[in-house]
Amino acid sequence: YYTETTIPEKVELNGISITVKAIGGYRFQNIGGLKKIILPATVTTICENTFQNCEDLESIDLSHVLYIGPNAFQGCSKLTDIGKPILTTIEEGVFKGTGLKAINFPNAITIMSDAFSNCDSLVEITLPKIISLGCYGESGVNYNGAFRGCNALNNITLPETIKEISTSGLTNLSSITIKALTPPFWYAGSVDSHTLIWVPEKSLSSYKKSWSNN
Repeated sequence: YYTETTIPEKVELNGISITVKAIGGYRFQNIGGLKKIILPATVTTICENTFQNCEDLESIDLSHVLYIGPNAFQGCSKLTDIGKPILTTIEEGVFKGTGLKAINFPNAITIMSDAFSNCDSLVEITLPKIISLGCYGESGVNYNGAFRGCNALNNITLPETIKEISTSGLTNLSSITIKALTPPFWYAGSVDSHTLIWVPEKSLSSYKKSWSNN
């Protein structure tokens, strides 16, 4: 394998031209030296574990990809450039242990457990439409949280849309700002005692009542 690999837009099979729309599971798993993947706009699916543990991978533009399977980039510790993803769901473990420093998923509604766990360099999160954060895994309910072990992450702001949160992935934060007027359901216990939680002033009593019963 070269340090840079381009996925073709079409391939020939038995004399028939076929458009490449997906990359199969495990296809590039554990390949060293691979620094950049170039995807055609036709590729909208990356299956499970496809690039898992490609430790030298730095860049792949995911701007056209609609689905990424679980653990697809897990362990890609140098991965910092993923373009401008349009994903609505981020599956379990997809970016676990990557080198991402900032994430911006403008269309993300659901982020599964461990999606960004152990991202040691992650300092900035933008999730303007998120509804469910870190509450589910492949097998169903899983309260591991989305950001476990992201030790450089100090603050997180959750938008008005948030409905449910697993606090297991929100440890070691200085502050959590929640803009939702209706208190989201709070799974898996409480956050660290030093973490400040900011909520809308007019909803303060609702938050106290709701969370005291979680």
